Amino acid sequence: MVKLFSLKFVLILFFIAGIFSCGGNGKTVSTYKNKLKPLIEGNWISDNFLDSLNYYWSPSRVRNTPCFEMIISSKMDSVAWIDVGEEMKTFPVKVLSDSSFSIEELNLVGTYSNNYKTLFLKKSGLEIKLKKLPQKYAVKSLRGWMSGIVLFLNEELIADEYFLVDEVTGKNIPCYFTAYGEVHGISTYEKYKLCFAGDCLLQSDDDVITLTDEKSSDRYIWKWEGDTLRFYSVMNTGTLKDPFLVQHDLMFSFIRKRN
Repeated sequence: MVKLFSLKFVLILFFIAGIFSCGGNGKTVSTYKNKLKPLIEGNWISDNFLDSLNYYWSPSRVRNTPCFEMIISSKMDSVAWIDVGEEMKTFPVKVLSDSSFSIEELNLVGTYSNNYKTLFLKKSGLEIKLKKLPQKYAVKSLRGWMSGIVLFLNEELIADEYFLVDEVTGKNIPCYFTAYGEVHGISTYEKYKLCFAGDCLLQSDDDVITLTDEKSSDRYIWKWEGDTLRFYSVMNTGTLKDPFLVQHDLMFSFIRKRN
């Protein structure tokens, strides 16, 4: 009887210890989340892509560098992964410590460096650096996630006030491109879309922009030449099914307005 009682007592102790162990682990994860949340919640963009873009100032010249955005939810339980030009995907997240987490479906571990204000993603010896976008860019809703990558890149590359040079009259006509993809003061066009990544990069060796109105859209090749932004018409040297666009005639010249 004594041995049986002792065995029951030991089992009860193990059970109680297990309860406290689970409770403590939950509390630890909660503490980790509270420390991590203000540091990594929000929108992140590939730092390698930004470095290359700032150097070349041309998306077509950094086509071999991944252009993506990772959005970390406010609950710290999931992320949205956006490769520009492709469908958004979401994945669950597991918090590992007060500076790291894992995305098991992608076999990725993310570690935040407080010294560099940088998020490092590691997978099989490879490392990707990400920089956090200011919150003001997260305005485009994608299935409940607020994306900011296109707004940010538009503002970095083209959004500004310009004078459109009228080749016939010689006058400079005020116009501007907004970061939200809007066009003002250029013919009947209302919106624009820059090619950053995806299939559109395969259709030209140059940088392509699409201008649209209510009924149609036109594609141009755009280039910076000093403070002047030039749009060229395109000539398709491929097929209708597999187009390949090359530079043709100069169509628009925009001189950046200086305040």
